[in-house]
Amino acid sequence: MGKGISGIHISSACKDAVDLANKESASVHFVFNDVDVTARPGDNPQALMEKWDTDREAKRQAWLASPEYKKREEERVAEEKRKREAHIVEAAKPKMKCEKPKSLGHTRWSSWWSTSTHW
Repeated sequence: MGKGISGIHISSACKDAVDLANKESASVHFVFNDVDVTARPGDNPQALMEKWDTDREAKRQAWLASPEYKKREEERVAEEKRKREAHIVEAAKPKMKCEKPKSLGHTRWSSWWSTSTHW
């Protein structure tokens, strides 16, 4: 069947594979979302799609039970916690600080500041 076609639905892929298997009188193998599928002449496309779904779910369950998944999940949770704590610390910091400007050394400025009521 050649290279994968982005955006095709598994039902269409199964129908096309069964049609090709019937036409060529030979098995047609393809990989759909990391799951191997083999269509044979006379196969039912709906049954082939259901088998793909069963195999996909079994592969997913095996991944979820794997030590590698558990390790990655622990790392993801730790990273989320680190980011959340960093955000809380950052959010607690004052954002603006209002203070009297430093003297520029000009007496006119200094006297204006001390007599001004602009703040």
